[in-house]
Amino acid sequence: MSFLTDTVISSAYTSLIFRKADDKLYYDNGTTDIEVLDLAGIGGTDADNDGRFEFESTDSASVSSALTSGNLAQFSNEGDVKFAVDFNGVLVLKEQAGNPTAVEGGLYYKNDTLYLGVQ
Repeated sequence: MSFLTDTVISSAYTSLIFRKADDKLYYDNGTTDIEVLDLAGIGGTDADNDGRFEFESTDSASVSSALTSGNLAQFSNEGDVKFAVDFNGVLVLKEQAGNPTAVEGGLYYKNDTLYLGVQ
């Protein structure tokens, strides 16, 4: 069994992202560690620790809903929101300009109509 030494590691990679004990992600540019993300601010993907993906939006002071407008979650591509769930739980789909390639079980919205992909 062989192990990588500091010299071998430094010559084998051009960039590295890693987590330090302070629970932050850093980018090693070869000279210094640059903070990329503070993981302490990320949480809520399993609000009650039951193994399900979930997000709880609460105001820690009053334990009430923190969102009163806008989207609770959204998926974007190059800044264009494609899919969202608003603060009331309404599913929002981006309107399609044309008919996309059919996907069995897929949904899309076009001209005030919701389409379901079937085969």
